[in-house]
Amino acid sequence: MLILNESNILAANDFALMRQQMREALRRFSIGDVTNFPRQVVNLTGQRALGFMPAFSEEIIGYKAVSVHPENRARNLNPHQGVVVLADALTGQPRALLDGSTVTALRTAAISAAATEELSRTHAKVLGIIGAGSQAFQHVLALSQVRPFEKILIYSRTLELTQKLIHELRNHTSAELKEVTSPTEVLFHSDVLVTCTSSTAMLCSSGDLPLGIHVNAIGACRPGSREFNLKTRSSLKIYMDSKASCLSEASEIIDGLKTGNLSETTLIGEIGECFDQQVPGRTTPDDITFFKSVGLGITDLFAADLLVRRAIDMRLGTHINFGARV
Repeated sequence: MLILNESNILAANDFALMRQQMREALRRFSIGDVTNFPRQVVNLTGQRALGFMPAFSEEIIGYKAVSVHPENRARNLNPHQGVVVLADALTGQPRALLDGSTVTALRTAAISAAATEELSRTHAKVLGIIGAGSQAFQHVLALSQVRPFEKILIYSRTLELTQKLIHELRNHTSAELKEVTSPTEVLFHSDVLVTCTSSTAMLCSSGDLPLGIHVNAIGACRPGSREFNLKTRSSLKIYMDSKASCLSEASEIIDGLKTGNLSETTLIGEIGECFDQQVPGRTTPDDITFFKSVGLGITDLFAADLLVRRAIDMRLGTHINFGARV
């Protein structure tokens, strides 16, 4: 079994390849060619939780097991800790063990980049980021490969995190980096927006989104978390990584439908259906395209499979003997 830690995974990652891998994973998910089980979550003490995300395809089986500890930020640790396990589809023998937090950050950013490439206006010049954690950093790297951003606007409730993110990004982008003082200021001036927080209080309203913007709403992935107050607009088109998962886990969509503020007709379909040309993407420059992601185990497995293959070619990681024999 191959073990890949954070540094191994970052060295093996290629966002162009990962973006294509995620397109294919979500396309195959939407046409029913792979199986993704609903996320199982066990609530621990306080806001802590333990999640289990199994999935399989004809080629691979496996799962992600992740624990959420919001107080980890004070310990200088990622709030999400876990592992992705890949196994041989024929024998079930464990094939690889990967750091789950890093896989999650890379696959989520690559998915947002694929959605941005598909749905945003080609001349998008300003990227807005709400949130300043590891997802924010990886999203800037991934999205900058699909659109020529000249300016990046960043907002976080924690000034120290915002300044740290800007400092880290200076060596990775030539775009102007600007700290802003409110979520509304970010969305008013952005062509593409990423929200990557764990907020339980709504930060933005779809009614404030400017015409033509594309949004990747990848935070608030657990029931009770909210970043957006979603209301139907004639120009608003919502795409989901999984309709079933979003209707059971994305409180923004659930609440909007329950109150009648959001119409079913605003939910265009799954992003994989868009990749497969089963549903339309952006049709006019004024469309507001909104991609909501809660995270799927099958994308973790497809991401891990790509990373393992590249790590083997690059001779990264540690091999151990593992797996029961008769």
